[in-house]
Amino acid sequence: SYESGYDFYGHGTFVAYEAAYIIYKLMPNAKIISYRIFDEYGETTTEIFLESIDAIKKLKPDIVSISAGAFGNPNDVFSKKIEELTDMGVMVVSAAGNYGPTSSTILSPACSPDVFGIGASDPMMTVDTVLDDIVCTWSSRGPVIGLSEPKPDIVAPGESIIGPWRNSERVASGTSLSTPLVTGASTIV
Repeated sequence: SYESGYDFYGHGTFVAYEAAYIIYKLMPNAKIISYRIFDEYGETTTEIFLESIDAIKKLKPDIVSISAGAFGNPNDVFSKKIEELTDMGVMVVSAAGNYGPTSSTILSPACSPDVFGIGASDPMMTVDTVLDDIVCTWSSRGPVIGLSEPKPDIVAPGESIIGPWRNSERVASGTSLSTPLVTGASTIV
């Protein structure tokens, strides 16, 4: 859909950087593919998202990381399309969203039982211990209506992460930034 793979918005570069840093540092022979589906305003359409999953299926990846989502449910079009990946044996890791502390705010496809939905934690300035970590107030929460399992599946640091943003650096927070950390760790495992 786009003439260039350049990330004019910046979000994709940031999340790809996080995953790449972890994976390439510990697995230098790994292959990472970034797939652009958002425009320069950070927006996309349902059609582009669904088409991208079909294109990604052809690549037969081991893990797919999605730092995006929309309000939906475990049976919506996004969740059903992701189910096609998991049926192929692909692990899917997806951001839960930034709509907490209100309950039942997990975005799709993270609300799918086939996806590892990732919430965000704040290490409270002590990254060497998890004893004082808290779930970020803005991190989306369950329960997911129609789903018996708890969501998000796991939380990872998502508060005040430093990374590249277009031609500079930015400190940002969000479950989008928690997700590539879990993706990187899962790749290593």
